[in-house]
Amino acid sequence: MMATLPEVPAQLKPIQTYMKTAADVERIDLIISYWCRLYSVQTALKIDRKSPECIKFLTSVMDWMEKLKKDQKDNEAITNETVGQAHVENFVMALFNKVDTLDRDGVANKNTVKMFFMAACLFEVMAVFGPLTDEISRRAKYSKFKAAYIQKCLKNGETPHPGPVGDELMEIGDLGSDNSQNPSSTVNPENPPAPQTPQSRPPIPPSSLKPTVDHSKQTPQPSEPCKSSSTNSSHAGSSISTNHLTAINGAPLNPEAIVKTQKYCKFAGSALQYDDISTAVTNLEKALKLLKTGNE
Repeated sequence: MMATLPEVPAQLKPIQTYMKTAADVERIDLIISYWCRLYSVQTALKIDRKSPECIKFLTSVMDWMEKLKKDQKDNEAITNETVGQAHVENFVMALFNKVDTLDRDGVANKNTVKMFFMAACLFEVMAVFGPLTDEISRRAKYSKFKAAYIQKCLKNGETPHPGPVGDELMEIGDLGSDNSQNPSSTVNPENPPAPQTPQSRPPIPPSSLKPTVDHSKQTPQPSEPCKSSSTNSSHAGSSISTNHLTAINGAPLNPEAIVKTQKYCKFAGSALQYDDISTAVTNLEKALKLLKTGNE
């Protein structure tokens, strides 16, 4: 389902990067493309939701998104934000670990620049699921810096320094390839496996992003974007009574801890779809720690 969308209006220049990333990745992973475009729409609505050209553009993007959701109604990586978040995070971490390993091995070319730049964009796109964690923010900053640094070195005929560069990046550079993951076991972002499609999960409410018409002015305007259903994630386990649940050590388990445990288990399941055993183990260990101690 390749999209034929109009060019991004000049007023919406801040989303051009994310729309281009969505187009670049669409051929290999529609799920990633969907969340990139949703992030772009939500960002665009904060910039310009009134001009005719922006309304036309946003309507085209939202029509594509709605059609994809109908075509992929059984794909929970699109209809369920928790599963979608796991899919996006595993994809971008595989991409980051791959390019970071190449960089530290001294491979610096246009493809390295593109991969770092795409990783930075996708880390930022994860804000569609809620505020970015400090770790994700640092990885986004590091990826963006490395893309610009390598590109500048290539332009000036210089040999880029592998890995972290400069004292100001010590904190960021420590991230590098996650030692809890084996880069060689992660998915090749250019040839990812079929997305995870677990069953029997409640879908998120349909998008309320469709434009409406103000008949008093005869100027159509997009309605308010739908709020991330991640704000409702605390109800994911509402069918389970947590009033008397306790961890193995006797500590009380509140609803939030149960939801986090469920999320780690979903992340682990998604990682297994990528044959990423180490990430699956890491998330399962986090889930077990919560159930054993009540703390992360």
